[in-house]
Amino acid sequence: MSDDRLILIADDDPTQRLLTARTLEAEGYRTIEAEDGDMAIALTLKARPALVILDVVMPGLSGFEVCARIRAHADIDIAAMPVLMATGLEDDASVEAAFEAGASSFISKPVQWSLLGHKTRYLLRAADVEAELRAAKAAVEEASLLKSRLFATLCHELRTPLNGVIGFADAIGNEMLGPIEDKRYLEFARDIRASGDMLLEQVNRMLLISRLEGGLRPLKPSSAAVEPMLEEAAKRHRRQADARAIAINVRPMAAPLRIDVDVEVLRAALTALVGNAVKFSPFGGVVEISAERADDGVEIRVTDQGDGVPDAALARLAEPFRQVDGGLDRAHEGLGLGLPIAKLAAARHGGALRLANRPTGGFEATLRLPLGAAPSGMARAS
Repeated sequence: MSDDRLILIADDDPTQRLLTARTLEAEGYRTIEAEDGDMAIALTLKARPALVILDVVMPGLSGFEVCARIRAHADIDIAAMPVLMATGLEDDASVEAAFEAGASSFISKPVQWSLLGHKTRYLLRAADVEAELRAAKAAVEEASLLKSRLFATLCHELRTPLNGVIGFADAIGNEMLGPIEDKRYLEFARDIRASGDMLLEQVNRMLLISRLEGGLRPLKPSSAAVEPMLEEAAKRHRRQADARAIAINVRPMAAPLRIDVDVEVLRAALTALVGNAVKFSPFGGVVEISAERADDGVEIRVTDQGDGVPDAALARLAEPFRQVDGGLDRAHEGLGLGLPIAKLAAARHGGALRLANRPTGGFEATLRLPLGAAPSGMARAS
């Protein structure tokens, strides 16, 4: 942690260092001095001052280089340290170079000593606010990670009894221990199995989204053909679609296309997008699935002929557990996890999900993914 009253003055001119130190000490600060860039770096790391004042032209490392190294440091408290550049160079290029190096502000030489104290107080106050924001952000991220871990554990524990329910429903439905006299019980068993499957699907979705959101599931990319995954996603929902006379069409691709992805995660995203389109399609509607090469990536598009979404709701539609119709008496069941899973899957692969109402009516979800090498941080599947 930085000493909140200690200021490092780095300047090869001893008179300039002396005057700067006396001015700041009169304001109640303590000072340490460096006569070149290398000493400035060493004292910054050792003393961790609250503010660094750098001359631009110094022996060895210049003020620009010292500032850039501070900003590149792995320790966030050092990297975020306020840096005031003092320069006699008044051309625009020098000022621009100072800010490109990461300077918090600059002061011109000859220094107006009456302004130095004001600028110092301003930079230190701004640094304090930034430190508070970083601490608050870290606390939120830690709480979010804890929530994701707890949620993932809960979902994992729910799957065990659900698998038992589904398994025993199958045993009853198949009359494993002998014929059942009243065949209505077989219908009950099928209903139990269907309800268990629906609940297990929701639990699996919650588990996946908690793992993706919290970074608990490393991606395992492999090369996969795009078109078969589109066909598989369509097949998963054809029975549901047929019940409402909805056609699911997979548009043939102009040429075979392969992509480096985590197949399981992308399969979940495509299944979610197609399921969402079927759910909100009208009776007798058409859901179309297509994919095409787009620059150095691939765009997978799922469209439907539903009512679309109010423009004001589009921005929050891909947030977990958010639905346009969020009341308990809503027309469509579900937890609102389909689009969030697709959004997280795209983001983890270095892509994006775009949602839009179609000009001709209906809704369109476009999943854009990079085509080539897997993004950094993804472990290559063996």
